Amino acid sequence: MIYYLINSQVGLDAVKARNDGYTINISWFKSYSTDGYQLAHHIYYSTAASTVYSEGVKFLYLDGYTNVDITDLVPGQLYYFSVRPVEYNSLIVNPDQLPSENNFKIYPESLLRNNITATDLVIPLLDVTGFPDYGVIKVGVELIHYLAVDATNNNLLLTSISQRGYGGTEAREHTTDGYDGYRYWNPTITYFLGKEYTQFDNIYPGQCRFDLDHNAFNVVDGYKQVTKDLLTTDLSGSDEYNVDFNSYDYDGWHRTDPVLLLQGACVGSYLSGEQFCADGYEGVGRMLRGIPLQERILQRQEYLLNITGEPVVLIRRQRTGIVCNCYLPTSEYPDDRCPRCYGTKFVIGWEQYFNPRRSDGRIMVRFSPADEDLKMQEAGLESELNTDCWTLTVPTIKDRDILIRFDQNDNEEYRYEVLSVNRNRTALRLEGAQKMRVQRIRKFDVAYQIRAFKNTSTEPVTMSTTMTNAFGIGPHKHDFVTSNQSPDKMSQLTSIVQGHNHTVVWDGTKLVVLEALSHSHDILM
Repeated sequence: MIYYLINSQVGLDAVKARNDGYTINISWFKSYSTDGYQLAHHIYYSTAASTVYSEGVKFLYLDGYTNVDITDLVPGQLYYFSVRPVEYNSLIVNPDQLPSENNFKIYPESLLRNNITATDLVIPLLDVTGFPDYGVIKVGVELIHYLAVDATNNNLLLTSISQRGYGGTEAREHTTDGYDGYRYWNPTITYFLGKEYTQFDNIYPGQCRFDLDHNAFNVVDGYKQVTKDLLTTDLSGSDEYNVDFNSYDYDGWHRTDPVLLLQGACVGSYLSGEQFCADGYEGVGRMLRGIPLQERILQRQEYLLNITGEPVVLIRRQRTGIVCNCYLPTSEYPDDRCPRCYGTKFVIGWEQYFNPRRSDGRIMVRFSPADEDLKMQEAGLESELNTDCWTLTVPTIKDRDILIRFDQNDNEEYRYEVLSVNRNRTALRLEGAQKMRVQRIRKFDVAYQIRAFKNTSTEPVTMSTTMTNAFGIGPHKHDFVTSNQSPDKMSQLTSIVQGHNHTVVWDGTKLVVLEALSHSHDILM
């Protein structure tokens, strides 16, 4: 008797097109025999679901694998497939000698050459080609066990009357037109392997279709691709303009205390204050009256985020690229569970953003407090949380992007989908902060299969600067943290000492500490 390990995983499992126009792959769940017999599988298919079984067994599959390709199908045709397990005794039947076609075995068929009685021990056929040396045939509803083949005279030979009516069937007379004394049956005589189990029947459709390979676009082949995002506004110009703003420098004529700066305490000057003054000590060439408004806004927002925000990983949904083969011309809608594009319809559907301003590659986001609710869903109790958050104007975040949030132990907590984005406008048509509405994604969603690096600073190293003093500032040094990422992408800030810090940049050959408050430092290697 045949059984499966899991009651819900029986019979046919999946039907998938190979996308070459003539091949479909079918897979089924592994079955087992309680009696220790051998197992094989009957493969059925048809262009109509109602005729899958009535058209008979198309192929017999003997190998121990649980999936196989069906080839030489008609391009564009919709087929219906099913698989039934078969249990057989290798001492009674010999399927290895059956005719082969590709990876399958084919059942031989023939017709009676003459009428036979219920006791005849010679079964005359029109042709015995393909019938194994021994085995069982089915004539009407009677099973006959034969032990030899007379290929010269096209006869199947029996040695005893007990081999008629094999397997509990009734031995009857048979005529060439299929009559057995009671009713007419199909006169075709087929080889019989063993008991076929029908209680695990599943019928699944599969379309034999052409789809493009994941190759690069070229003019000759013309692979379908999307080169322009028609759904959202292209804000790459805003990103390029804002990404390199200087961090808050804690020096100059404006308030050096960020708290007073954020409170808007008066410094006796105009908006934004002065960074340097042409007082003769630094020279006129160093004069810069004030800081651009956009840069000052971004500095304050970044400072506030560093205090109240949290670092998250941003995964951007791609809106251009090579179209995935799950995006069918007949439906023009991607598969939500596609393991290649994850429901985006593009081969590279998601791309992680690495923040050049932080060694860990994350962006800073401030999440607002929100109610966490447990609701009964189809899969049971699910944690639901919708909240608002905000971040800097760069990088640009759009609907359907994903934020990965982490707990205090730096383990991934949940992933959040961006539902909507509202961007502030500052002066001169420049972009301000981005305010977003996000929704927690369920743990079993395909979004959790998208790979992401949670921290690019896999080998952080704390480095120190040399000891230096300046006018009005005592001897001091700074510390900063580097990572093993590309040096030209590292933009670090030193620790705050004596009320100021420095920016560390890559000048093309080495890390350099930029000057602040009329002094600089060297790096201790």
